[in-house]
Amino acid sequence: MGTIRRMLALGRRGLAPLALAMVLGHAGLAEAYNATLTWTEPSGSTIASFKVYVGSASGLSDVLIQSLGLPTPNSGGVYSATVTVADGTTVYASVTAIDSTGSESSRSNTIVIQTGTQTLGPPGQPILVP
Repeated sequence: MGTIRRMLALGRRGLAPLALAMVLGHAGLAEAYNATLTWTEPSGSTIASFKVYVGSASGLSDVLIQSLGLPTPNSGGVYSATVTVADGTTVYASVTAIDSTGSESSRSNTIVIQTGTQTLGPPGQPILVP
């Protein structure tokens, strides 16, 4: 199970802000984690789709990894996208919204996704995850 690490807002170009959060959990793959980004659509918006960008340096989240269309939100109105991140890696993710006229919003603030390498302690001691 993961924990919410950070929230951020997405706005400008006539689109109302979105609240974006991240949950990090083990992907079940050797040395990989799933980061689930979640957000809600602002009321009264005309959003047609979302895009998720990821990069390896702060301010350079310029690699489009998912063009989501308009995913179906869960019962609470929450949208989500999952990013798989290798262990010991730091990546930076942001989201944009596309309105019904095709205009793309400016990027959201950036969420830092950092996975740690497990450090084994003495026998009988818990595994520490930095």
